[in-house]
Amino acid sequence: MSNPTLIPHQLTRPPFLLQKEFFKGRERELREIHEKLFSGNNLLLLVNGWGGVGKTTLAARYYNDYQDEYTHTAWVLSEPSIAQALLQLAIPLNIDFDPKAAARQRLDILLIHLAQLD
Repeated sequence: MSNPTLIPHQLTRPPFLLQKEFFKGRERELREIHEKLFSGNNLLLLVNGWGGVGKTTLAARYYNDYQDEYTHTAWVLSEPSIAQALLQLAIPLNIDFDPKAAARQRLDILLIHLAQLD
C-alpha cells in the first residue's frame, strides 16, 4: 500500500496557467463545475463538446483556481489512452507493481489506491 504521508499534493505537473485577463466570460461555468463537484457525492464531472470551444482551457482554469481545495490533484490527459495516463500516477503514489503484472492488473491496483485517497 502507498504511504499517505509521502503522497504529494500535486501528483503531476499542473496544466498551463492562462492569465485571468485572457479568461473572460466563463466564471459562471467555473462556479457551476465547482458546485457540482462539491455537492452530494459527485466525484467525476465530464466536460464534452466540439473541438476548439475551450474545454481544456476551462478545465485548466478550474484546476488552477480550485486546486487548494483538494488534498491531491493530477492533470491527466487521455492520449494515447486513459489507462496509460492513469498508470503514470503510480510513481507519485509510491505504488510498486509486480513486474509480471499485466496493464489491467496494474490499473486495478492503482484504482484501489486512488479510492483510498482523501
